Amino acid sequence: MGRSIAIAHFVQRKRNEAEVRWPSEARIARAAVPAARIVGKALGVAHGRRDIEWPAITSATANDAFRPTQLLIGKNMLRNIDPLLGPELLSVLRAMGHGEDIAIVDRNYPALSAGPQLIRQDAADGPRVLDAILSVLPLDKGAQTVTRMEVRDKPDEILPVMSDFISVAKVHAPHLEVDSLPPAEFKARASKAVAIVVTGETRVYGNMLLRKGTLPV
Repeated sequence: MGRSIAIAHFVQRKRNEAEVRWPSEARIARAAVPAARIVGKALGVAHGRRDIEWPAITSATANDAFRPTQLLIGKNMLRNIDPLLGPELLSVLRAMGHGEDIAIVDRNYPALSAGPQLIRQDAADGPRVLDAILSVLPLDKGAQTVTRMEVRDKPDEILPVMSDFISVAKVHAPHLEVDSLPPAEFKARASKAVAIVVTGETRVYGNMLLRKGTLPV
């Protein structure tokens, strides 16, 4: 009898600990938990949810499977590699052949139904991702190698996000001109790319196509 009671108490205590550690979304939404905030950013933002205050990560919960993806902060695991170039993106850039395209798009781009492999870079804007990719990717020397999406019905208009893209491209490939395509033609070419990198770029028309070149012999 005494052993059964002890086991029942142990099970109940574990259930209570589980509820305190990771409450359900409904319970979190109803209760304002001071410990649920992390200085600087709420974890709800990292999860894509701004209406929920997620529990803080402590030493006791650091290894929990519920932990959200962390931003790329601190030392990288490889030398001379931009920390934005994670294993998935690095693998794609390495595997691409001469003449193949990769697209960098803003967060509004209809990438899910476009066809190519998707790589998420939600924590960085478009020009920052372009800079990271061009730090390792050799570019082709022909026309349309670096191509931006034009403003609809205004092909000559250069928006601030486009200027930022062009500035980054000129740093890495000063010999190349940045070309442009109307939105429909841009999307058609992007749909045949090796991959589409979806960034956290909030500015519309923050889209760029890159064509891989060759390395010197």
